[in-house]
Amino acid sequence: MRESGIAAENLRLVVVQTRRDSAHAVLAARLDDCWLLLDNTALVLVPDHERTDYRPLIAFGAEGDLAKAETALVDRPLAGSM
Repeated sequence: MRESGIAAENLRLVVVQTRRDSAHAVLAARLDDCWLLLDNTALVLVPDHERTDYRPLIAFGAEGDLAKAETALVDRPLAGSM
């Protein structure tokens, strides 16, 4: 992603909760005020709002600091829950 021109500050490693209640890591890239998720199980970039089966839990930024994932990535329930 960095070699394609996306700045480090626009990348996050995000740990998500899956519908099966397991943890999984995806790469999030911010592009034009939209977060795109790259998942190694699909190998395609998908807008975060289309991955309704994932609920982001925490994100790691470029500095390697542990931080809460941005609101756009976190404050939404899993589809089919509740």
